[in-house]
Amino acid sequence: MSETQQQTFDFKELATSELLVIKILEVTDEEPTQKEIIKRSRLVERTARHALEKLREKNIVNSRPALVDARQNRYSLTEEAKSQLNQDTRE
Repeated sequence: MSETQQQTFDFKELATSELLVIKILEVTDEEPTQKEIIKRSRLVERTARHALEKLREKNIVNSRPALVDARQNRYSLTEEAKSQLNQDTRE
């Protein structure tokens, strides 16, 4: 994919759990861990983990090891996802 070509996502085709995780990441200032996402979303651990995996596969979510505890990951929206969310809310 070229730099000028931006990936687009059809958010209408995502599962409800995936949309909930996206919303949490969109409104959270810090990059939450999986445990924090589970607590805020009230999703079952397996459902939250599956949603995060699917969103990573679709390049909607990034993950990186937490500095304090490398066993945990911190999650954030990709720049492409943020850009599209901003465009979608303006339309």
